[in-house]
Amino acid sequence: MRDLFGKFIVTPATIAEELINSYKDEFEIEARPNTKQGFILYTGNGVLKDDKKGYHNVSGLYSIHKDGKCLYVGKSDSSIGSRISRFVKEVQGKSRFDEKHPAGKKYRSYWGSDLSGVTVRVYPCTRQDLIRHNKIENSMISILNPVLNRKKRS
Repeated sequence: MRDLFGKFIVTPATIAEELINSYKDEFEIEARPNTKQGFILYTGNGVLKDDKKGYHNVSGLYSIHKDGKCLYVGKSDSSIGSRISRFVKEVQGKSRFDEKHPAGKKYRSYWGSDLSGVTVRVYPCTRQDLIRHNKIENSMISILNPVLNRKKRS
């Protein structure tokens, strides 16, 4: 977007569109109870993302898909890997009392604990002071319209 003087202005929507259009990291999720985080990430050709480090301690955004359809967009200012772990644990019904992931709970109500066909796209980006991750997340939600980000109607 440009201002009245023609100067390019970066907005959360601009960043969201750029992230969506340029993602390169998409992984299938497989629940693995014997791992520290309860899951592994791998590509369609079987190449594993480093399961010891993964996206832990990496800030940014992520989207969860099932059979190619975006189900959820989330963010973390500290660890994308921890948020994905919470999602998987919630889907599997193995969250501790102090853990939660509302989208995982919704997922389980629709599809049970089956993670087949589920992929995650990761959009690492450094937290910035001017444009916060939650604003970019809201723009991504607006663009992708994921079902698990929608509020339940009473």
